[in-house]
Amino acid sequence: QTIICPMALLDEVRALALEQVNFTNKDLEALVEKQNNAYGELHRTTLEFEEAAEGEEFDPRPGASALVRLAGQFGSAFPNLDEAQRDAIKANIAEIYDTPSDDVDTAGRALFNATVDFIQASQELNAFEQNLSGTE
Repeated sequence: QTIICPMALLDEVRALALEQVNFTNKDLEALVEKQNNAYGELHRTTLEFEEAAEGEEFDPRPGASALVRLAGQFGSAFPNLDEAQRDAIKANIAEIYDTPSDDVDTAGRALFNATVDFIQASQELNAFEQNLSGTE
């Protein structure tokens, strides 16, 4: 009997979902796959944050929620950030996000980073689709 860990199962389900669409445009397929993978990573980091937060004497969830909203605001305000700019934002947040728990800190930073990456992948997909359809 094969034992699959929950994260591996999420990856397997994500891959199955992508296999269900027969793309004729390989560039579009690559962007959909990138966005889907970024969402999977966001989902995984959310679960890991919840696991790190479990049993803590303080509630780190409001801070994590604020990190997700902040990533969304960066994505809305600065939709054309390049990789170096996104990395700088991630590094700055890593410096200021601090809780009494190292595990929560690590999980919160990973959650923020995954949110930024998901937003960026979504923006790339949106731009490509708008270019294909001739809309903005």
